[in-house]
Amino acid sequence: MEIRFEEWDILSSAPSSSSSAAAGAGAGAGAGATSVVPDGLAWFPYERRGFDIVLDKGTFDAVSLSAEVVAGSEGEGAEGAEGEGLGELERKGEKMVQRRVCERYPGIARGLVRPGGFLVVTSCNWTEEELVAWFTAPAAAAADEQKDRLVVWGRVEYPRFRFGGREGQGVCTVCFQRVVA
Repeated sequence: MEIRFEEWDILSSAPSSSSSAAAGAGAGAGAGATSVVPDGLAWFPYERRGFDIVLDKGTFDAVSLSAEVVAGSEGEGAEGAEGEGLGELERKGEKMVQRRVCERYPGIARGLVRPGGFLVVTSCNWTEEELVAWFTAPAAAAADEQKDRLVVWGRVEYPRFRFGGREGQGVCTVCFQRVVA
């Protein structure tokens, strides 16, 4: 078994600039694999349509703090338009909107996981309920009306603390499974 660590800015580029269907991931394409392998991403598991497991330890927290916005078609959900700049907002017959990066992130992360695979998100900025809301919302699913979505598979129980009459955790971890109906 080989374990590799790679870097890839998933928020600003899709795995394939030549064919969104080739990606099976990236901006949430979720389409089938192909033999097209873009430069620098030969390690991406196109044949399985994504990774078995994707770990997010603070990435969603970081992008949630960003005020950066990206362009996307109205009603397009979390997946958005691939890497489009804000200068490209005018399109004939199609209303473009600006979305915060964190609104697109759950759909992008879902697209990195193969069907049946897992996304594990750890956060110290969001509660468990908030993470579940972000990652299971209709906007985080593929455009095919909830047929390709994330569901809660499990969670990690951390020690709880009490302060000022309230009880809580300093961190939460939720494991989501990608299901494709």
